[in-house]
Amino acid sequence: MSDKFFVIIKNGLYWRPNSRGYTSSRMEAGFYTEQEAKEVCDHPNSSSKYKPVSDLFETEDEVNAIISNLERIRGQMQLQMKQDRDFTYQKSLDKYFKPPK
Repeated sequence: MSDKFFVIIKNGLYWRPNSRGYTSSRMEAGFYTEQEAKEVCDHPNSSSKYKPVSDLFETEDEVNAIISNLERIRGQMQLQMKQDRDFTYQKSLDKYFKPPK
C-alpha cells in the first residue's frame, strides 16, 4: 500500500502547510500529495527531498497528537471563515442600505 501524504524537507527543515515557510517540528510539517512533493523535489535547482508522513511517527500517541492538532486548526479556520463572512455581509448591508439622515 502506498502512502498518500508526504513531507518535504530542505536543509533539515520541514515545509509548513501550504508552502508557508519552514519548521524544525514534525508536528508543524505540512502534508503534500506525492505529485506535489515530486514537483518540488524534482525541479532541477531543488535541494529538497520528500518522504512519507508515516516515516515521521513511531507511536500511536504521536499520530493522535497530530490528529488533535489538525482538528484544532480546522476549528480555528472554520471560526475565522465565519467571522470573515459575517464581516463581509455587514459591510454589504452598510454600503447598500444606509440609514436615512
